Amino acid sequence: MPRWCTAPATWPAREKVAARLAAVQRTLSVRYAWPLLWLGMRIEADQATRARDRREDLPAQSAERCRDLTAMAAELAAPTPPARGYLALVRAEQSRAAGDADQDIWSSAVAAWRQAGEPYPLAYALLRLAEVQCTLGERQSATGNVQQAHAIASQIGAEPIEQEAAALAIRARLSLPDGSSVGAMPDGIRPAASGPASTAASAAASSAA
Repeated sequence: MPRWCTAPATWPAREKVAARLAAVQRTLSVRYAWPLLWLGMRIEADQATRARDRREDLPAQSAERCRDLTAMAAELAAPTPPARGYLALVRAEQSRAAGDADQDIWSSAVAAWRQAGEPYPLAYALLRLAEVQCTLGERQSATGNVQQAHAIASQIGAEPIEQEAAALAIRARLSLPDGSSVGAMPDGIRPAASGPASTAASAAASSAA
């Protein structure tokens, strides 16, 4: 399983992502820049979420980092479906970092990854969409999306996403299929992480690990 599916430790990961982004900017490699931008924004969104859960103030450097990542993304081309998928994830993570329960922005990320046909980021986007829908009281939609996230993660061996989907289902009292029926892979989605987006993301995360 690619290591990019795991939740990064905040400070070491932030420094390594920043270093890799600087290197990528020098080589103008769009392919590797997008997964790094997403990973960087995800780190900030995770930290902001933890701070809110603990009723703590968000560190100023985190807000500054979000602005820097947003500016980098605004200057980067997104010529391929995977690049557009990462762009959608960067925007969605920025919304999560700000504490917004924006169903539309996560729906856009899901749609982008369905088009790109990559299972890992699709499962992740479905999980986050389900979280937002739980916050908004959209239980029926949240159930369908968390079930899809769990099913895809189960089939491709993305254990952290699978566990997080199961934990969300327990917290929100949503139903999941039993272990004998994890559901079918959505049409057009590769059953293994063999596509260019997954390869780029794996390489980016390995460099940041």
